[in-house]
Amino acid sequence: MKRSSRLIDLTIYFNNHPNVRTSLTYFSERFKAAKSSISEDLAILKKYYEQENIGQLITISGVTGGVVFIPRDSKQMIEKNLDQLIAEIHAKDRLLPGGYLYISDIIGSPHHVRTIGSALASAFQDEQIDVIMTIATKGIPIAYSIASFINVPVICVRQSLEITEGSMVTIHYESGSKNTLYSMGLSRQALKKGQRVLVIDDLLKVGGTIRGMVQMVQEFEATLAGIGVFIESSGHPRIQEDYVSLLKYNEKVREGKKPILSYGNIGKYVKN
Repeated sequence: MKRSSRLIDLTIYFNNHPNVRTSLTYFSERFKAAKSSISEDLAILKKYYEQENIGQLITISGVTGGVVFIPRDSKQMIEKNLDQLIAEIHAKDRLLPGGYLYISDIIGSPHHVRTIGSALASAFQDEQIDVIMTIATKGIPIAYSIASFINVPVICVRQSLEITEGSMVTIHYESGSKNTLYSMGLSRQALKKGQRVLVIDDLLKVGGTIRGMVQMVQEFEATLAGIGVFIESSGHPRIQEDYVSLLKYNEKVREGKKPILSYGNIGKYVKN
């Protein structure tokens, strides 16, 4: 293969295999090319990824070494994408009774959910995530989007029991905003002791649902590696702190007015 063809193939391969260590021998046999040529190809890609703020291409030396692609958005790219999201969300009346914000069409858009997932994944790429946990239903597309960039499985906590899940661990948690007691369950086979878990939700008001998932992580004797949310709503006392948010929603707006959105705290967790 010519170098131009190899570069295209390498780009596709890394996009489909993020955070996977691949040996130079594999690429040498795949392209029927010398390792020195492959190293030159990788140097070209590494420079391109860094210039375009796409991510990092890390070469690991030694017998068990290889090369790993880590997708990572820069702070500038994330802010640019968030500006587009804010503009689209502001484009129509999305205020719902109870101070909620209609975002189902945003989460249902493959383009937007990929943008959301890429940004949140960038904040947690260095946390050695083993599994992503979310709760049905709106958090599921975001969790899977993040998983596609970190390359880890997703587990879904449910508020209703499913016979297909087998034996389940069930806990009770307080909603926070409604002072109501709910229950959530997770299959006993879904999570292993000691695994590092990233908890994801679409909306954070008080944090009752997230606190429930954190309790579920503890019930399995796993480790909480981080918490990420798409939108946090201001003006509420938090029962769960230490989270990463993409957007902040000012709930104190009069009916009929456009919702007021701003950046969340993700800027503190990503590189420039």
